[in-house]
Amino acid sequence: SITLSCSVAGDPVPNMYWDVGNLVSKHMNETSHTQGSLRITNISSDDSGKQISCVAENLVGEDQDSVNLT
Repeated sequence: SITLSCSVAGDPVPNMYWDVGNLVSKHMNETSHTQGSLRITNISSDDSGKQISCVAENLVGEDQDSVNLT
């Protein structure tokens, strides 16, 4: 299993969420407005190469950071 963490900041305060696309593996997330964690358990080889993104958005715009599963 893996756990990803993400913290965001901005003015106005952004909302953050995880974009997991079509992830096959079981996952659960906990998020508040500015921080969150995503735990992926029993990772499937079918998810190799898939991208997971932490996305922050507010009235001013959107930003994200991503990782690829290998």
